[in-house]
Amino acid sequence: MFKEFYDLLLDRRPIAKEVKIRKDDKFFITLSTSVRRMLTISETGVFILSKCKGEKTIKEIIDEMAKTFKNVDVNEAKKDVIYCVREMEMLGLIEGYNFD
Repeated sequence: MFKEFYDLLLDRRPIAKEVKIRKDDKFFITLSTSVRRMLTISETGVFILSKCKGEKTIKEIIDEMAKTFKNVDVNEAKKDVIYCVREMEMLGLIEGYNFD
């Protein structure tokens, strides 16, 4: 069931809202100019968010993550990227998707 759900999302091209990012020790602090909320995210989260410009599909982001972080299993990367994008969407960091 989850595989079918994940497969539905792979062609979407997420678009991040404008955010400011600052490194603070181990984590990154993001401040969304439209949401006016400060959040902390991991290096992986920043990597994913930086790819959400409406140009790359979720599948392409997963592939790029697997190449960049060599010790990441592709199936784990798939779950992690989709989960992260959906969480960022709920937090207001992702504003939509480009479907063309």
